Amino acid sequence: MLAVVVCHCSPYLGILNGINADLIVSITGILCDPIFFALSGYFAIRPLKSSLLSYYSRKISTVVLPLFAYSVVLFLYKTNNSNWSVAEYLLFFSNELGPWWFIPTLIPFLVVAPFLYWQFEKLDNYQIKTIAKAACLVTLLGVCLNYLCWLFRVTNHSTLELTINITKRLLPTVLIPGSGYFMYFCLGYFYRRLAPDTSRTTKKKLIAFGLVLWAFDVVSAYFGVDRFDPSYPWLFATIAILFLFDGLQVNNNFFRKVIEWTARRSYAIYLLQYTSIAMIAPFLYETMLHGSIELLTIPIRVLIWVVLVICSYFASLAIASLLDITLIRIIQHVYQQAVKCINVRSIT
Repeated sequence: MLAVVVCHCSPYLGILNGINADLIVSITGILCDPIFFALSGYFAIRPLKSSLLSYYSRKISTVVLPLFAYSVVLFLYKTNNSNWSVAEYLLFFSNELGPWWFIPTLIPFLVVAPFLYWQFEKLDNYQIKTIAKAACLVTLLGVCLNYLCWLFRVTNHSTLELTINITKRLLPTVLIPGSGYFMYFCLGYFYRRLAPDTSRTTKKKLIAFGLVLWAFDVVSAYFGVDRFDPSYPWLFATIAILFLFDGLQVNNNFFRKVIEWTARRSYAIYLLQYTSIAMIAPFLYETMLHGSIELLTIPIRVLIWVVLVICSYFASLAIASLLDITLIRIIQHVYQQAVKCINVRSIT
């Protein structure tokens, strides 16, 4: 979520010494997208603790209800608690689903997560590794063909460009065509299954390879190479990031609790961070600096931008910490009691 805030604050960084810094920061931080879906799959594609209906009920409680609750809070804030109607709220909510695209993309994945687990568990380790290798190979093919297509276009080799375009349409460059981030959602399960048996040497190689491709993707984007969403190199970069963080351990009990608390607020931070940035950026750049950011030295401008990122993140965290343990908890409790009543009545 911090990387999400970094991406959405990047327009305030601007151009520094002729370098389009906001583009570089945005493209570097956009890896938060595949990581989000990989982590979602990591935690979602697991054995059910109870019935399938109970699983869906929990997802309504933890995903859908907070989404509507926070949308109402933000709607009331942006309309100053006056002159609003149901129709205006629905229009606001519909518009918010654009920047909140993570959620409508994730919900279908969560719906099929139990079925994915049942299916994947039937595969032995050899089959799992074969699928993982196939996904990596076709993605590498996508990296190469995409770069060649751009290279032949900028060098005016139209025949070669057409040849590569035909090749791209005939040969698969993703394991599940048209899947978008679904592959990353499945990656969470595959990573959890394969990581414990991966040697330290292999992990180091995968981390190095993924970080190199991540840097390659950033440089390619800066020079205008065609990219897609999700970009081909993100698969290897995401694997590298997962291995890097999997190797970290926090033994201090206080910091573990802080990290766990913050992690549980991640969903709310995502819903709130757009508004936090919209609140803090004008205060920093207009009220405090009176719009004179161009007159400041580059280190000071970068420092102010860093302050914007940190303040926006922690403002979202603070609001989320307050609302999650009050409003959201009450709504979830009411919902859970209603579900219990319905279950009791259906039994009797």
